[in-house]
Amino acid sequence: MAPRLKKLGITLPKHRPATPLPPGFDPKIAGKLALWLLGRREHVRSLKRVATPPAYRIRTLADKARYHLWPWTVWNYGGWHRCFAHVLGVAPDYARQIASGVAALPAKHAVRLAAVVGDHGRASLEIEAELLAYARERERTHNERDQLARARAAQEARRRAKHEAAEAVRRGAEAAEIMRDMSGLREN
Repeated sequence: MAPRLKKLGITLPKHRPATPLPPGFDPKIAGKLALWLLGRREHVRSLKRVATPPAYRIRTLADKARYHLWPWTVWNYGGWHRCFAHVLGVAPDYARQIASGVAALPAKHAVRLAAVVGDHGRASLEIEAELLAYARERERTHNERDQLARARAAQEARRRAKHEAAEAVRRGAEAAEIMRDMSGLREN
């Protein structure tokens, strides 16, 4: 590639100047320090991500359904192993071992997990019933609005037809009068 660039008259620098390191640092120590700082920053960020969902007021039925399905935001979702650990009341690593089958699921954790899944199922059914009731009510009011709109449109069409018929009669009367006038002119 370099011979082509030379033919075009383009020269590249031989090397980029390195950023000077502080006194007493060699590149190996500086790299280790940078990785340590990045790890520390990520550790602080991971502490902010928790398995418990935020507590805030649910405003609408749609918000209630969304919160039931996805109670975490991007900033506080801790991963499935932290959520599983939170539900079981164990450490995240142990929860990962239980989920992968490395460790057996103890009976007390199975009972706890069954209760949580059951509660989740009951809550899902309640929210489903609320959503279906809302949909029926919305459909009913939408149908009533459509019926009212159709009734108004029909009433407007009848009024317009009546007005057009009256206008046609008026025009017919005018035309008859004009014809009478014209026949009177022919006789004279």
